[in-house]
Amino acid sequence: AEAWFNLGNAYGETGQYDQAIKAFHETLRINPEHVAAWNNLGIAYGQAGQAEQAIKAFHEALRLDPEHASAWYNLGIAYGEAGQTGQVIQASREALRINPEHAKAWYNPGVAYALKGERGQVLEAYRQLRALDPALADDFFNKVVMPR
Repeated sequence: AEAWFNLGNAYGETGQYDQAIKAFHETLRINPEHVAAWNNLGIAYGQAGQAEQAIKAFHEALRLDPEHASAWYNLGIAYGEAGQTGQVIQASREALRINPEHAKAWYNPGVAYALKGERGQVLEAYRQLRALDPALADDFFNKVVMPR
């Protein structure tokens, strides 16, 4: 299973998402409870533009390990790609409950709050980002808080 998993990661890192998806499926055929493979399968599906498949993979990772902060974070991204703004916020809150210092997990709900017009929440996300990752906070400010 690990050889297929490593191959999937290598394919993913080189942008060969269809091959990565196949390799992660092989990993999961051998070991269907490989949480990291489910998570990385979701990432590969997301990169391949298949948000609904990504969401399913992240849900499977979270079924196996409900405290997997990265899977919650990635699920939030997939929900965003699928246009499910409310779900972005919910998934990001779970990621932050598990790991409150996950700076990138503040970014996604901030965007979702901006889309919903909830300025106070946008500014709270910005404050958290500023404390955790000033460069990411600058990017957030320029793209979300005060876009040009």
